[in-house]
Amino acid sequence: MASDMEFDSRKALSLYFSGEHEALSALFVDHLERLKGICIVKADQGVLGLINGFCQTLGYLFSQPDFVIQRDLASKLIVCNELIGNLFAMSAFKTSDAFLESILPASPTNIAKILTLYSPRNHLKLETRTFLDLDVHLTTIWYYNFSGATHAYLANRHTLERIQDHYNYLDPRLATLTIYVNHVYFAITYICPEMNARVKYHINNIVRNALGGAKITNVPNPDKKRIAILTDRWFPGHVVYRNYYRFIKELAQDYELILIGYSGAKSVDHHLDKSLFAEVRYFTVDGGAIALEAFQNNDFHAAIFVDVGMSLESIIAANLRIAPVQVVMNGHPVSTFGAEVDYLVGSGENYKPHDPDTEFSERLVLVPGLGTVPTPPNGKPRYVPRERSTVYINCPWTAQKTNYHHLMLLRKMQEQAKNKKIKFHFFPLLTITKNNAYWNYQKALMDIFGEEHAHVFRVQNEEYLQEMVYGDFMIESAPFGGFNSVLDTLYLSRPVLTLEGRYQYSRFGSRILARAGLEELITHTEEAFIAKGVQLIDDEDYRNALAFRIGQLDLFQMLYDQDESHYYKLAMDHLLTHHETLRKEPKRSPIFITPHAEKEKGPAEIAL
Repeated sequence: MASDMEFDSRKALSLYFSGEHEALSALFVDHLERLKGICIVKADQGVLGLINGFCQTLGYLFSQPDFVIQRDLASKLIVCNELIGNLFAMSAFKTSDAFLESILPASPTNIAKILTLYSPRNHLKLETRTFLDLDVHLTTIWYYNFSGATHAYLANRHTLERIQDHYNYLDPRLATLTIYVNHVYFAITYICPEMNARVKYHINNIVRNALGGAKITNVPNPDKKRIAILTDRWFPGHVVYRNYYRFIKELAQDYELILIGYSGAKSVDHHLDKSLFAEVRYFTVDGGAIALEAFQNNDFHAAIFVDVGMSLESIIAANLRIAPVQVVMNGHPVSTFGAEVDYLVGSGENYKPHDPDTEFSERLVLVPGLGTVPTPPNGKPRYVPRERSTVYINCPWTAQKTNYHHLMLLRKMQEQAKNKKIKFHFFPLLTITKNNAYWNYQKALMDIFGEEHAHVFRVQNEEYLQEMVYGDFMIESAPFGGFNSVLDTLYLSRPVLTLEGRYQYSRFGSRILARAGLEELITHTEEAFIAKGVQLIDDEDYRNALAFRIGQLDLFQMLYDQDESHYYKLAMDHLLTHHETLRKEPKRSPIFITPHAEKEKGPAEIAL
């Protein structure tokens, strides 16, 4: 690994002094691209020396007033912003502030260098408005790259607050569609829920402007009921597939389904499960060109968007009128907030009757149950008893869900517990290896809990469950809670502690626990959450009693074998039958698909 990290500083200096600035810029780009593929877990003095050397050379040469980055290479350097911020954080410099201060006096000619170095890790505070006044195009690339950076930033108070503050300035000039807008669209719910609607409306406007009023020709097939299923993640093992396979399978009984995948699906075509589909198409965006052939002249009756926000194509597709009825699934994107989507089919069990317009731009269609019919993991991992007195607490959170404020509640548990032999196990999955984020993510956790009290696993799928089985209990993430992680933990016969929140995505864990008869593990205030965590840490008999109770539960009957998938099909039947009436209704009250009524009550409520 060390050899891959070596940077030829002598060559860089030689290129600078000989005036070969384009070659120098390309040298930096090549090295940074190589570093993207390296995950530093532990940094010895040799590795730190290489990082110090690179940061020093980069900072020194960027500080030279006559070194100007060529425009065709500027964007390639700017998109390395997160990586460079992480490298500086590992170095003796900690941030690039000192170098930025020397660059700023000549900012009009140095805007590319400033945007390359200025990340959420900096303490120096610069204004996005000033950058836009100098260069709208480069600033737009930087803005969405900066605000979508979540791999190592959210566990640290300073960087989390810098990104949240960054979202507060949403200039109309940030209007160019780039491949990075989906990073922001996906991340905003985790980082700044109160800005969710504003940011997504802004991005949807960008997409529609880029589409330039493009129209899709649609004539529903009079002989076959055809539904397009749009997803980038339809392969076994992925959470999207686990959650929605049984719903889609139910639809396939009466509808002809067409799978429309995006670039991610196309790249793993051989892994896709095509068994439920009469046809497979791909919609991709290549180099900014939006080709709509997958949609044109279609005969779909409906389009179902399974995972909006996980790719740029998914956001673009959701802003097209592909079919008369367009539906988004429960989960991501929570709400599209202003895309061309009519309905969100969600959980009646998780619904609370405050004004849904504050959380959704789509009209809610509420089906009985959790809004998803999960698929259990494949087999139980083998448990080998270990001699230990430490309490292991599982935190199976993606990096986006690992936020500083929730971590501080765990820190209070640690401080208040009598048992000081505690270790928090974090499972951010392999996304944490991107942009050299792992080392900084782990350091942020160790800074909070202490080096001996936090460990980050780089595992997924089967390996993930094999490590999870050694945890004594799990703490659910917040405010964006878990779903499959909660199910997996109960499957392993371990308790789960939740802090129920305001948003529907903050309540799925508690709804699962309520189904399992474990309401005592659902908390509603931070004080109760901390107190229950302390009890779980200190009272081994209580933990064991809970684990025994969970082990006696028939989870398959409670959670996995609930025959709720047919409710989703009935919801789609209802929407296709009554859409014209529903869309003319002045009120957008939720549509309930209820199993208790004896007859159909009309378009607003269907009886089963």
